[in-house]
Amino acid sequence: MLCISPPAWGTEAALSEDGVVNLGTQPLRIPSGMILEALRRDGVLAEEMAKTGGELHFHVHANGDDIRKGLAAGTAGLAGGVGGRSVALMACADRSARIASLVAFDFSAVVARKWSAVTDLQGKTLGIAAGTNAHYGLLHLFKSVDLPEASIRLQEMAVGQLPDALRAGRIDAFSAWEPIPSVAIRQDGAKIIHRAFFPAYLLFSSAFHARHPERVRLIIAAQIRALDWLEASATNARQAMRWVREATGPILDADWELTLDDLDRSFRIGWQYHAYSPLVTAEALQRDPLWAGSLEWLVKKGAVPAGTRREDLAECLLQDDVMTIQRQPSRYRLGEFRYPPLTTDTRETP
Repeated sequence: MLCISPPAWGTEAALSEDGVVNLGTQPLRIPSGMILEALRRDGVLAEEMAKTGGELHFHVHANGDDIRKGLAAGTAGLAGGVGGRSVALMACADRSARIASLVAFDFSAVVARKWSAVTDLQGKTLGIAAGTNAHYGLLHLFKSVDLPEASIRLQEMAVGQLPDALRAGRIDAFSAWEPIPSVAIRQDGAKIIHRAFFPAYLLFSSAFHARHPERVRLIIAAQIRALDWLEASATNARQAMRWVREATGPILDADWELTLDDLDRSFRIGWQYHAYSPLVTAEALQRDPLWAGSLEWLVKKGAVPAGTRREDLAECLLQDDVMTIQRQPSRYRLGEFRYPPLTTDTRETP
């Protein structure tokens, strides 16, 4: 079982005079979790942030909605973090956060105990982490196959509880993001009956961006470096997987251990669609029908105010910051990799 306790906001102020910059991470989200773990260890980022009087602190979260709440907490919360499309829409709608860049495409999957058609889920109990991309993707799937939402029993639970609940028969299937489906496959022989991919965005609180735009640009630059570093070799990707295991180790029960094979499977699934360019433009969002579908669903659920339009969300984007970095690669040291030496995890099989 996965047990994650979000930090008590207010203990370290994101905008405080002491320069602490809190970032929310989701290591149990692949491949974006690997990118954020690289940021955590980026020597260039630490050095450049120190020049501004800042120091980065990273906080592990179970899902993007927890990060959204931290961003909305203002000076007593997160300066930035990673969230999916639904989280980004809610944060932009209430103006609590800005979308800085596209981090990666992460996959979610519907996982069942045995092979079955999606329509066979009618009358069944499905586990979900409410308010997440996996939740939205499940409802979108029901709509696409004319399966009434009311004909499915949705049971909300922490994402780390889903594989155990499936094994114990408390649910018939679940919807979650990688690497959780891969763990269920390895441990219990579960079957993936549907898969969809969703974008993961780097978000910053509106207040933090307004006060510290250069710090925001330094973090975006570190994300671009991490993408290039992961792309450079399979060895680098393997090292990032070890960092993910390190980040999740203290919060996972012994019977729910992530293996490097789990992470490698998840990474290969998602990386083929990874973001070669982190730039997010208003034009691209206007052409994306899934943004419209997500917004419609969030309005229906009352998570976003009625009358919110995609056109109104364009001002939420920080595309100028990304282009500033791309125009000044030397200033932002995009080609300089300073990560810890490669290591071998003692839990690896020779």
